[in-house]
Amino acid sequence: MNTIEFSESHGKRAFKASFTDTVGNSMSETFGAFLANKVTQQIAKRNSTQKTTDNHFDVQDFEIVDNDQKALPNTSHWSEIFVHEGDKTTLIQPALKAKSKNDFAKRLVCLFLQYKKDNGIEIVPRNEISVLMQDCGIDDGNSRTMISQEKSLFRSDSSGVRILLPGSEFVKEIRSSISNTEIQNGWKLGTTRKNKKSKNKGEKEAEQ
Repeated sequence: MNTIEFSESHGKRAFKASFTDTVGNSMSETFGAFLANKVTQQIAKRNSTQKTTDNHFDVQDFEIVDNDQKALPNTSHWSEIFVHEGDKTTLIQPALKAKSKNDFAKRLVCLFLQYKKDNGIEIVPRNEISVLMQDCGIDDGNSRTMISQEKSLFRSDSSGVRILLPGSEFVKEIRSSISNTEIQNGWKLGTTRKNKKSKNKGEKEAEQ
């Protein structure tokens, strides 16, 4: 006869079972996984016959059900916009169809926050957004002020930045515009503000 015991704190859950040698050999691997927290919720017995004698029972057939295993989020639709390696996320789609640098920053933040939310992260640390913006060359005072002052699309506080419902709707518009070849890309990464032409020597002399 083979005996297996199991106990768990907080709930004072205890489990004790005795199996015949025939069943015990096939049960060892399964209960090994159970005690290693690979299977933790319940054991559903199907088509089983039990014989109870002095708190012992003989299990003829059983099925393990793992309720802890959750479906992973499907984020494959982001593969054309972001790539994630290690702890870093990089923008690989530079054409966000933005009208200006500030608009690009706003679109980038919304996309990144939605991407993180789809991965199960509701609140994103501010420094992660800063790293992404630095990689894009748009981490400046205007962009940082925009993040702090934005209240309708996303919101920033001491805990981090989270996207709001209007921001999620805006992301849908952004992604639609990205795939629409008829919409022109108004501002491109690497665009710098043109400085006014300096006055030539003749103009300076005329002003004196």
